[in-house]
Amino acid sequence: MSKLYYPPTARQLEIFNTWIKSGGSQKEAAYELGISIKTVKNQMTDLYYRLEVSSNIEACIKLGYLRIPD
Repeated sequence: MSKLYYPPTARQLEIFNTWIKSGGSQKEAAYELGISIKTVKNQMTDLYYRLEVSSNIEACIKLGYLRIPD
């Protein structure tokens, strides 16, 4: 992973991991974490900005959760 100027916060990574585990449901992630859906959306928008990506697949790749085969 390349060095990021604005690395993701621990909370953003926690929300992202919960969101991915819930199958991409912001509502389920919000419920599990006890926060609002708006908070999930805001945190994911900021995470995408920090990672310089526009989708959760790109974010997974950038964070090293997925690998693109050679």
